[in-house]
Amino acid sequence: MEDLTADWDQKVRNCVRQYSDKKTNCGYLKFKLLINRSNVRRVSFQAVSNSFWANYGYLVAAELEGSDIKRELLIFSALHGTRLYLV
Repeated sequence: MEDLTADWDQKVRNCVRQYSDKKTNCGYLKFKLLINRSNVRRVSFQAVSNSFWANYGYLVAAELEGSDIKRELLIFSALHGTRLYLV
């Protein structure tokens, strides 16, 4: 049987040992300063594909440029379960 923990950092090992019997959730956050027409789909798919290991995926944006960008992000969020935060 293969030891999947062989290359884990000691801090990760300690965390797993301490919380292995408890329900622990992990989240992935993708931060973008600007989401516009030229990058909206790439950013959305990056957020989903990079958060496959997490319980929750978040896309955090400082600015949306374009009238239909928020609508597209909300549709994508509903389809793939990522959460959208505007800061």
